[in-house]
Amino acid sequence: MAHTITHKENGKAAETGHEPFVSVLTPVYNGDKFLRECIESVLKQDYDNWEYVLVNNQSTDRSLQIMEEYAAKDKRIRIHNNEDFLPQMENLNAAFRHISSESKYCKVIHADDIIFQDCLTKMVEVGEQYPSVGIISAYRLNGSKVDLDGLDYKNNFYAGKEIAKRYLKNGTSYFGAPSNLLIRSDLIQEREKIYDESYLSSDTGACLELLKDSDFGFAHQVLTFTRLHENSATNTIAEENYELIQGLIKIQTEFGPHY
Repeated sequence: MAHTITHKENGKAAETGHEPFVSVLTPVYNGDKFLRECIESVLKQDYDNWEYVLVNNQSTDRSLQIMEEYAAKDKRIRIHNNEDFLPQMENLNAAFRHISSESKYCKVIHADDIIFQDCLTKMVEVGEQYPSVGIISAYRLNGSKVDLDGLDYKNNFYAGKEIAKRYLKNGTSYFGAPSNLLIRSDLIQEREKIYDESYLSSDTGACLELLKDSDFGFAHQVLTFTRLHENSATNTIAEENYELIQGLIKIQTEFGPHY
């Protein structure tokens, strides 16, 4: 099913034609418990023009076999195997280098999360309406609760500086986790690294960095599901090493002066 995308030009909508190409990206390390559900959620999208890059970070479970099974059935799926095991943030940066140079947008989805059927359609529509937007977010089903609410439902566009200030001054985040975002690919490709590898929660810092050069879009639908479980990185490494607190301090000192 193809969709017509519109573009905001001086406040008026105009057709732009075919669906932009989207690189969907899933880094995987021992994710076989939920990986099938994650992959299936991509295959069920009502948006057609995408590739799916699965990056295997030296998994020791059945993750690679599951990836190979799906790749054999759908030519839009390709697999990259890391030669060596990489720490989480380093692996995410490495994974970004495997998205297509032809993609206009990149959609990360972690192996234990899912995206709902209209996720790519709704997020790309916002991106195409506002060309200065570099990050698109949406409401999220976070475990059993919907969050990332609080923005005016009449607006899909926000100045990047405004969203960054809301976070730095009040702690109000509309980013969620990486699985909740669509990012313009050129912003990724022009940077050597997206995530600061020195702390685990640097996905928020990455958003603040990207908003220096772009604006923020928001689709007012629940488009993603973030799974909460005791083995997630946030519940293990980050809390044990106080990395969340370290990350908050680093973000304030690095981005506060700019914004």
